[in-house]
Amino acid sequence: MQAEMEILKLSKAFGGLMAISEFDLSVSHGELLGLIGPNGAGKTTFFNVVSGVYRPTKGRIICRGKDITGLGPDKIAAQGIVRTFQQTLIFSNHTVLQNVLVATHLQSKLVFWPALFNTSHYQERERKTSLRALELLDFVGLVHVKQELANNLPHGYQRVLGVAIALAANPFILLLDEPMTGMNQEETEAMMDLVKKINQSGTTVLIVEHNMKAVMSICSRVVVLNFGQKVAEGSPEEISKNEAVIQAYLGT
Repeated sequence: MQAEMEILKLSKAFGGLMAISEFDLSVSHGELLGLIGPNGAGKTTFFNVVSGVYRPTKGRIICRGKDITGLGPDKIAAQGIVRTFQQTLIFSNHTVLQNVLVATHLQSKLVFWPALFNTSHYQERERKTSLRALELLDFVGLVHVKQELANNLPHGYQRVLGVAIALAANPFILLLDEPMTGMNQEETEAMMDLVKKINQSGTTVLIVEHNMKAVMSICSRVVVLNFGQKVAEGSPEEISKNEAVIQAYLGT
């Protein structure tokens, strides 16, 4: 398969602490890749570097043949790499639909003068934007609560809304940072189904998640980090039997 993204000798240091060290990774188009490791292994730091929140200390990030190393989050997102966060970022006092509309508007690059004069072109763009937002909510399974305030949603629905907001940016690579945090079993299974659905729709997905069972169930390949270094990668079956992985998690 064609490489969607190449991570080459990526490192990130905070003072004397090397959070990510000489990390190499090739992500194929259409892949559903899991990134796991103990607390403090460097997983979220890796996402922060790839998404432009942090600048790497050294190394390169190549996306579809273009060097995007060191670009800011807005420029990274414009390249089609979008992430969610451990803490869901939503407008709590706005409806579910309004949350997705805001994200869709940001993507549509609203022009001031057509909006001010409410031109026919602007009205058509508004119609398409609203339709897109409703389609996204239908896709993630939230269209039935579109008029509910985001703050009133159950925790699982709020996590799904965060994913819908990320999808509004039309990513071809989606970085999911612990999307199942705090979920009960039913919510977890629904999120697993959604992640697979997103991937099957053509989006490459990288997922950081502490729920090992979920990662092993949905990912075709798993990469293991420990102390900022890659200690293993392979199929879920290979990873579950890997001695280095067992040692990293159990300390034995």
